Amino acid sequence: DGELETRENDAASPPKCSPLKSRGLRLYATHGHVYNASRLPPLQSGDILLHGHTHIPAWDQVEGRWILNPGSVSIPKENTPHSYMVLEGGVFLWKSLGGEIYHSLSLSP
Repeated sequence: DGELETRENDAASPPKCSPLKSRGLRLYATHGHVYNASRLPPLQSGDILLHGHTHIPAWDQVEGRWILNPGSVSIPKENTPHSYMVLEGGVFLWKSLGGEIYHSLSLSP
């Protein structure tokens, strides 16, 4: 079981990736400039990577791992809506700024 490297060598550096747990799911939250869909942290099957950076909403499964992106509230790209993502009752919800749900994803451990 390898540990996730979360800090640079400098103790003042922000974390690259923060591991979280919710309802038995292992989530890794990061901005996306270091770890993203093209460069994954050391995830295990069933883990979830939450990242931004691209400003494009995403919900892709890659080799048993989920890669999720909320999109962007301020500068969405590729004609996607101004959006954000929340986790409510074990369901990921992508919402427009008006609060309308335009995609949902229910994951269980």
